[in-house]
Amino acid sequence: MSLKEAASILQLDVLRTREILMKMIKRGFLEKSGVKKGLIYRLSSNIYKQLGESVSYIREKGIDEVRYPELILEYVKNYGSITNRQVRELLGVDKYKASRVLKKLIHSGKLKRIGRGKKDARYILG
Repeated sequence: MSLKEAASILQLDVLRTREILMKMIKRGFLEKSGVKKGLIYRLSSNIYKQLGESVSYIREKGIDEVRYPELILEYVKNYGSITNRQVRELLGVDKYKASRVLKKLIHSGKLKRIGRGKKDARYILG
């Protein structure tokens, strides 16, 4: 869940909710993934293991990454192009992971890069 969703569930402000979530991470109850707006919190692998649900953990965490190309292509089909920053927000990843996924899509011929330099680069259907 996102920080906003957690704050709503806990009925606390965002700052207090973040403190609680960070304590839960330190104690091994939660994991966080993504960055900035894409940051999410999920139960840790240890919790899934204790519940006997380790397959569910792998499925939830792994399928997200497998779907990255699909999500990017869907975005480009709907909006015409995408930037590295938009990929980061869409997937909740850092700029390096976003670049790797975009490069794979370029090499497979599904996307094409337009624009020069880092700031002008956009990606369209190949």
